[in-house]
This record gives sequence, C-alpha cells and structure tokens, in this order.
Amino acid sequence: MNWLFLLSVITASIALLFALVFFAIYWQKPSLLQAKCWGIAFSMLVVAMCAVSARIAFPAVNPYIFSSLLTVNAALSFVFLYFGILKWRGMAPVGKWVSHLSLLVMFSVGALAMVLPAWAPWSVTLSRVYIAVFSALAVYALVTGDKPRNIGHYLAAAFLAINPIMQVVSIVLTSLVGLGSDGIAAVSVSELTHSPFTVVNFVGLPIGFTGIALFCLLGVLLDLGAEIREKALRDWLTGCYNRRGFIAVAEPLFLNSRRRDSHFSLILLDMDNFKGINDTYGHAAGDQALKTVAAALTGGVRKSDLVARWGGEEFLVLLPDANATDAQRIAEKLRRTLEQLELVLDSGKRVQLSASFGVAERCASDQKLDPIVTRADFALYSSKSAGKNRVSLSTAQD
Repeated sequence: MNWLFLLSVITASIALLFALVFFAIYWQKPSLLQAKCWGIAFSMLVVAMCAVSARIAFPAVNPYIFSSLLTVNAALSFVFLYFGILKWRGMAPVGKWVSHLSLLVMFSVGALAMVLPAWAPWSVTLSRVYIAVFSALAVYALVTGDKPRNIGHYLAAAFLAINPIMQVVSIVLTSLVGLGSDGIAAVSVSELTHSPFTVVNFVGLPIGFTGIALFCLLGVLLDLGAEIREKALRDWLTGCYNRRGFIAVAEPLFLNSRRRDSHFSLILLDMDNFKGINDTYGHAAGDQALKTVAAALTGGVRKSDLVARWGGEEFLVLLPDANATDAQRIAEKLRRTLEQLELVLDSGKRVQLSASFGVAERCASDQKLDPIVTRADFALYSSKSAGKNRVSLSTAQD
C-alpha cells in the first residue's frame, strides 16, 4: 500500500475526530462559536486529505481536480481556524467583505486550476500564502487582547507560528530557487510521492494541525473550567460573589493587609423591611429588589472593592486600603443611594428601598476575617435597633 495513501487516510480520520469533537462542543454550548469555526476548519482538512487519498486511488482521473480540492480546503481551513481564534479571544470579528472575499478568491483560483493546468502552481502558491498569513494573524490574536490567557493559548500559538516560516520557505524554494516541483501540483502519483516537499506538505502540516487542535481544545476546556469555577463563586440571582466566593477572594487580601499593615474595612448591610416586600408583593418582587440593590452597590464602589451577597437580604462590601472613616463615608454614600431607589413593580406599584449598615475595620489582633465580620454585624444590629436606614461604626472593642 502506498505510504502516502495510508498517511492521508490516517490524517483524515484524525481530522474527522477533531471536527466531531468541536461540533459536539458547539452543540452543547452554542455560545462557543469558536468551536463551530474549528469544526468547519477540520471538516475542510478531512476533504483535503481525502483528496490526496482519491488522487492516489484513482490515478486515471484528472489530477488537478484533486490537487485543487486539496489546496482550496487546506487554505480555507486556516481561514476558519483564524476566525475561531478571533472569537475565542473575544476580539473584533473580521468584516464580512474581508471574509467573503477571502473565500471567493481561493475558490475561484482553485476552480480555475481544475480546468486550466497552468493555474495549478498559482493555486498552490496562493494556498501557501493563505496558510502563512492566517496562521500569523492567529498567533497575533492568541497572544494579544484583554481576555485572560491560559497555557492552551500559548501552546497553540507556538504550533501556529511554525506555519508561516514553513510556507514561506516552500514558496521561496519552489518559485525563486527552482528546487523542483511542489508535490501538491504534481501531475503523476510518482511525482507526488517523490517530491522533496512531500514531507512538508503531507506530514509536517497534518502534525502541526493536530497539535493546534489539541491545544485549542485544551484551552477551551481550561476556559470552561474557569467559567464553572467562577459561576460557583457567584450568586445566581444578583451576579455578586456568594459567601464562598467572597471568602476565596477576600482571605488573600486580608493576609496581604496584615503583612503590609494596611487598612482593611468591611461594610455589612441588611435591606430594611425585605420580608414585607416578599409577603406583600411576592418573591418575584423580592428578587427584583435584591438585583436592584446589588446593581447599586456594585456601581457605587471602586473597582478594587468587592461586593457579595452574604445571605438572604444581607450584602457585604470589602474595602481594601480604606480605614474606618473612609468606609463610614462610603457606607453613608451607599445608604443615600439606596434610599433614593424605588422598586417599580409590574403592577405599577412603587416600593421605597433602604438598608441599614454596619462598618468595621481590621485590628492588629485580627488573625482572620471572622472577627471583622462579627464586629460589622454588631454595628449593623445597632443601626437596626436605632431605627434602620442608618450607618453605625464599630470599634475594636465590639
């Protein structure tokens, strides 16, 4: 059996496996548009490798039909790979006219190469240019942008970075140096299998594509894992941190504050008359009230501050590098913001909102977060006992 035929069948099978995996991911999570793009890319690679197998299995058929299928699909697979990486990185998509033009040009040149043998070398060269350009663009997209990166991004970029170099060298050796015919454009099967570029075309490129697929898949799985962890730390209703999430984020900040001997304050607040809202207007109104308060708190603090739903109608605000006086001032600002809020129900009824606040600062004797939260809770109780809708400052002796 011809070794190239066997290699192309194996490569097509591996590409099909990756295509099915990416389509399955997209089926389960349609928001991952990159998986859809990569599924298309690997489907095109399947066609490209099947074209090699068919070319060897049916030597009497016009070879330019198969070589054109190979070059067009190999080139466009990298185009869709790049589109998927753009979506993965959350970067601005390529304009429709750019994507449509890229597809149209490659399809047109490939179609001409099927009927006009003189166009075959141009089809091969254009395919290499596509692979080089879109691989380079994909590398740039992977290592730039504001979205967090993981090891999958860097490993995929490393594999992709090999392609531009490999393709440019091949173009130079075939077009400028004249080192022989490019195997893809070979007329006979013998020329195809004995071309000095066969290893590059049919061994190096599939191996590179397999590596890219594995590391893109790794990156997506790591992203999904991070997303699941983040959701586990968030309150499903308000989007704020839940108690577990708050402790996970706040404890390192607390320890850092102790090491630096810097200020560290907490605000604990409880919505006033929340039970009355639930009992009178229903739990949907209560949920709406919680979301309204959470949005006001998140919008009323610094980016470095943390807002958490501590439980029920209680919220906790962490203020790194803020002393008790600063925390009390911020709490008062939040109190005024909340008392100006009106909850507008579906019935048109307007419900006034307010909350009571307790403020506490870290003391030198505090070994963990719990004592600060306890003191803030005592201060909050003082606000409730004094008539609600007010701010009380705790002291270290509370």
